[in-house]
Amino acid sequence: MFPFPFRLLLAIFLMGSFFNSMGVVKEQELLARWTFDEGNGSVAADATGGGLDLLLEDNARWGLEENNTAISKHSLDIRNGDAHALALANDKIKATGEFTYLFWFKTNSQPDAYTQLLSKRKDGYASYFVQIEPDGKHLKTIVRSFGTYYDNGAIGFSFDQWHQLAFSFDGSIFNTFLDGEWVGSSKLDWPIDANDGDLGVGASPEGSSAFAGWIDDLRFYRIALHPRDILESYGRGSGDFGVTPTFLVNRAISEMPLSVTVSFWDKNQNPVQINGFELDDITVAGATLSNLQPSGLNYTFDLNATIKPQRIVMEIPAGRCHDDQNVSNSYGSVVIVYSDLVTKSEDLVGWWTFDDLNGSRIEDQAGAGSTAYLQGDGTIHSDSPFLGSNSLLLDGDGDAAKIYGLKRDTPS
Repeated sequence: MFPFPFRLLLAIFLMGSFFNSMGVVKEQELLARWTFDEGNGSVAADATGGGLDLLLEDNARWGLEENNTAISKHSLDIRNGDAHALALANDKIKATGEFTYLFWFKTNSQPDAYTQLLSKRKDGYASYFVQIEPDGKHLKTIVRSFGTYYDNGAIGFSFDQWHQLAFSFDGSIFNTFLDGEWVGSSKLDWPIDANDGDLGVGASPEGSSAFAGWIDDLRFYRIALHPRDILESYGRGSGDFGVTPTFLVNRAISEMPLSVTVSFWDKNQNPVQINGFELDDITVAGATLSNLQPSGLNYTFDLNATIKPQRIVMEIPAGRCHDDQNVSNSYGSVVIVYSDLVTKSEDLVGWWTFDDLNGSRIEDQAGAGSTAYLQGDGTIHSDSPFLGSNSLLLDGDGDAAKIYGLKRDTPS
């Protein structure tokens, strides 16, 4: 216990976040990528320009985003379980050192035997593969090391729904991610057995164990992607394919109303023309929007909030509009703090000045609603505050101002 009272002014600055992807994550680290956006023919080209094309075998067709058989534009359509795609043996898809593979899939039927989404195999032995269990509701990411197969356990997924699967290996530990979230990890004492076999997509390289459904945007990276990159690539269920909504606005303001500009940027951060964008495509919390107007390649609109302080979150979900290639937009968001201005106001997620008391409640001046509650004999006192009109007075004997968790209403 403190032998004398002490006065406390508490100002907490925590770094908030807002999410704004800029196209395909870690594009410079790609070894190969197949978007399946050709929509016709019997070849899916390597989008990196590296020449490692996929050959569509048997009855493989093309899915379409408009009827939800592609996550973006077109996909590999093998819905009948009688087709697959094939990449011929190449060092880019060989399990040497660290690497990541990532793709989207959607199943449309329940198998009665094991099926494979991906398989790198030669002479009956697979270096790595993704296997759907006979129940059709679980999968495993499997590797072969020193003659033994290892996996991260059975991972559940939903029928007739798009999912993103990612696997990363850093030379020792392999991780599995489903829909942007980490779901399993294992450590290998020996490297993954590398072979010179072909890569089967939607089946084994020979076409056995065929998967029934759709596969889209298959990538191989030369590095083990960080979990935050995988989460970003998931894009809240819509990927990182299209142009990115970018809000051009001061994120810390003390006066209303406010004019906001939004652009749609390509991977080079250049604004592009988009089609089908409306004011209702923007979701907002903490304010109202009005008067959307096109302005060249940009759009402007008015934002107003009547409560101060207020934390304002604006989001444009993926798939609300399309560019001139008919590729839908990715997700974009911004957080604006409407309050008195302090250092880095735009990143505040909690701020208690202790200048005002409402019963035992101290309001959050960051506008996030994280109220502090006085405990014990803590009081608000006007003697010699460091800033403002009051400060928190504690006697050191069980006194406190308690905050029951910061409210994360920022996009993640």
